[in-house]
Amino acid sequence: MSAKAEITRMCITEYDEKETLALEREEGREEGREEGREEGREEGRIEALKAAAKNLYNQGYPVEKIASAFDASVVDVKIWLNDGE
Repeated sequence: MSAKAEITRMCITEYDEKETLALEREEGREEGREEGREEGREEGRIEALKAAAKNLYNQGYPVEKIASAFDASVVDVKIWLNDGE
């Protein structure tokens, strides 16, 4: 086998463009899935805060106390309490 043929064979053996592209796509998909999971967790955390704030408000707690308990602004708590109405 000539040196050129050997180098060509080695290059083809060592670098498979389709496989490389497939791996890169899968890595991109995994990154996207992870970002989606993170966004979902954050949305879930916010929904839990909203539900807890509404529950406390319905039990008679003032908005200011709820805001302080959740380390949130009074404006944010008022938005949470009016969300969905």
